Amino acid sequence: MSRILNPYCRSFISQSGRGERDGDKLAPTVQKCFTEAEAALLHLQQNIDIPEINLVVNPHILDAIEKARKENRHATMDDLREIVEDTNFLNALQAGCNRWVKEIRKVTQLERDPSSGTSLQEMTFWLNLERALLKIAQKRDGEEVTLTLEALKCGKLFHATVSFDSDTGLKQKLAVVQDYNTLMKDFPLSELVSASDVPKLTHAIAGIFLPLQRALRLVEAISRVLNSQLLKALSSYSLMHVPIVEFNDIMSQCQALFSKRDDEYDKFIALLRDINKKKRDDPSKLSWKVTAVHKRLEQRLTQIFQFRKQHEQFRTVIERVLRPVGNSSSRSKKEFMVDSTEGEKSPDEQVDIAYEILKNVEFLDVDSPAWENAFKRYEDQIGVVETAITTRLKGQLESSRNSNEMFSIFSRYNALFIRPRIREAIYEYQTRLNNRVKDDINKLQERFTKARVEQVVKIMQTAGLPPFSAKIMWIRNFERQLQRYMKRVEDVLGKQWENHVDGRQLKADGDNFQVKLNTQPMFEDWVETVQSQNWVLPNKILTVDRMQVDGRMQLQLKVNYNLDSLVLYKEVSHFFNYGIPCSVESATLGWVSYKVDQYQLKLAETVNTYQERCEELLNVVRNVNADLIVLKSCRYDKDIIENLLTSIQKGIVQLSLGNYSNLAQWVNTLDRQIKAILARRVEDAIRVWTLVFSQSEEVEELRERQVVLPHVKNVVVELCMTAQTLYISPSTRKTREKILEQLYEWHSVCTAQTRISVKRFQMVMNEEIEPETYHNISNVMPEGQACLEKAYDCVNGIMMDLEEYLSEWLSYQSLWVLQSEQLFETLGTSLSKWMKTLMEIRKGRLVFDTQDTRKVIFPVTVEYGKAQQKILF
Repeated sequence: MSRILNPYCRSFISQSGRGERDGDKLAPTVQKCFTEAEAALLHLQQNIDIPEINLVVNPHILDAIEKARKENRHATMDDLREIVEDTNFLNALQAGCNRWVKEIRKVTQLERDPSSGTSLQEMTFWLNLERALLKIAQKRDGEEVTLTLEALKCGKLFHATVSFDSDTGLKQKLAVVQDYNTLMKDFPLSELVSASDVPKLTHAIAGIFLPLQRALRLVEAISRVLNSQLLKALSSYSLMHVPIVEFNDIMSQCQALFSKRDDEYDKFIALLRDINKKKRDDPSKLSWKVTAVHKRLEQRLTQIFQFRKQHEQFRTVIERVLRPVGNSSSRSKKEFMVDSTEGEKSPDEQVDIAYEILKNVEFLDVDSPAWENAFKRYEDQIGVVETAITTRLKGQLESSRNSNEMFSIFSRYNALFIRPRIREAIYEYQTRLNNRVKDDINKLQERFTKARVEQVVKIMQTAGLPPFSAKIMWIRNFERQLQRYMKRVEDVLGKQWENHVDGRQLKADGDNFQVKLNTQPMFEDWVETVQSQNWVLPNKILTVDRMQVDGRMQLQLKVNYNLDSLVLYKEVSHFFNYGIPCSVESATLGWVSYKVDQYQLKLAETVNTYQERCEELLNVVRNVNADLIVLKSCRYDKDIIENLLTSIQKGIVQLSLGNYSNLAQWVNTLDRQIKAILARRVEDAIRVWTLVFSQSEEVEELRERQVVLPHVKNVVVELCMTAQTLYISPSTRKTREKILEQLYEWHSVCTAQTRISVKRFQMVMNEEIEPETYHNISNVMPEGQACLEKAYDCVNGIMMDLEEYLSEWLSYQSLWVLQSEQLFETLGTSLSKWMKTLMEIRKGRLVFDTQDTRKVIFPVTVEYGKAQQKILF
């Protein structure tokens, strides 16, 4: 075709000139058919064969399916009921499944290197592979494979069925191939292969490399796919039902998705615009309008996000503002009750009812007006709540006796002003109070400007304030008053009051007055003045003067200190007390300081060490006290109590390493406290043990209270017979020991704990010293030995019942030592004696002539089966 027929056809058309004749379509059509035939043959030559898979099915499965088809039904497990439990049959099915996996993986693991071969081979490979995988998937879903896997499940060979799909990798491979073939199926490569001249090659290349207009339509298609997939993803969430935190997370993910798509779209459009600019010879005008279907869904999600945000904010504000606080405000919600069709409801309940209107609306359907209609009904319902709140709020404001009460009301309810309807209703009151604040600020400014500072400072000095500090404090009082007025503005106008029309003017007035109240320049001037005076302290703080009094010389002690230095000290002290940073470094120490430096450093070091040691001690004592509190009521468990005592011991070791004095006395006191606590716990534990082993009715009450109960170990006593001799194994003495061992094990939860000690390091270094335990705490139990005596009485009662029962069995030992002569001699010929003896034997036989082989005397179980057989037979 390529070397003879097609060249001949082209030559014939060229020489005959038929291709140039107007209206002669036959010759070009024949040439086109030859070219297409050549391309088809080339396509067939470069076709890549995919191996054909044959899944061999077990004959029994085929017979069951054939039988079901004859009966016009599908085969079920009932058709294999006779052989489904046959091991050989199940092994054969499993081996067949393993062969299927190997066969299918021959196809699913096929790969091709795209750098080798031609582009046509690449496209053909993926198209053929998809057809092969679809055939395998059809066989996988067929009745033969399905029935085989069900038979394996019924035979409990789950490992062969569970991993079948994952081992083959069929679904994963099919998904990858279908993604590839989205491009391959409509890829116009055949036009390039069948092109017979340069213009056709040019047209084929233009079709292969996506035109700009087609690229824009592809963007629209991607938007449709994004819209569809996002609807599927969001349909699994009940966005109006999920908690607000989870809802915000989902919305954040959606916003990130839309933002990512918009960024990539902008990059893509910018690239297309650059390409279009370079194509100057292209006369066609490109339409850049792209219809993004998902934008409507994006807008709807934004509406939903804003709605839930505002709803949650409104509901939270209502709960916080109208929440009853103490007895004085307990009627807060009752004052704001709202009338509805269901009777009077509180505002938060009414808001919840309004939200129920939107809960089950299909808001993702952007073509349906359901969301707009439901949202309108929601707004109407919320409007009722806002109207009720506004009416009550205006009533309280009208009944206020003065502005201070109105400010208090605004301070409490200003969080509700986020709602426009409420904000508009109380606007007139806001204006009135804002004017009041403005007047107060003007009066404060007037007081400040007309005040006589010198007179105020003198009055404050009478309270012990130095002059400059008094002036600073006086100015700061005005500053605090101004801040209080600004806080009132916030209470009236709410958060972000600076952006309010009236708030901006008040903000400007307050800031201007705040500038006048700034004391920082004044303070800096004072510091500069003090530093310029070069203060010098005298060498000696105290001096001794000689004075003559009544003709006699006397010594008089004087303070050699400048009065101005004392004033400076007071000024600096007051600044530090009021949180004003101050550093005056010009004063020079005049007296010899190097002599006291070493004592000063040593004192400072000692004080710091003492403080650190005190903090360490307080922390240890605090932790120990906490452990003692937990020890009193913790779960009666060996590990828990051991951990608490270990924690206390660690604190003791820490103090021991710190060489704290009187540590031994403190540890002894602590040990007595622990001993008293554990003694009470042991007493309670023994009492519980006695109730359990005596099978008291109080045990159920203890279980309901989740009290820890002892684990009862069953003690087995076997009644045996050897060489015509009855005996008990183990003996009653051993049985008693086993029961008492359970008692000892139960109270050893506390009594076996290692005792706290201040000499723990000496115990580690000296192996001969054994650590002590709390084994003797039973001697200091609050009620003495009473509970322990009851426990032993309980054990004695169990043993008495056991011994009484065993004595009946051991009494039949006489049957083996009794001689017939003794029996005849004793009973003689008296018929009544014989009858009485036989009745006693019959009555005694009832003890062991039963179907049971054991007798339970809690917690002991007597096994008498072997002895029973030998006695009866």
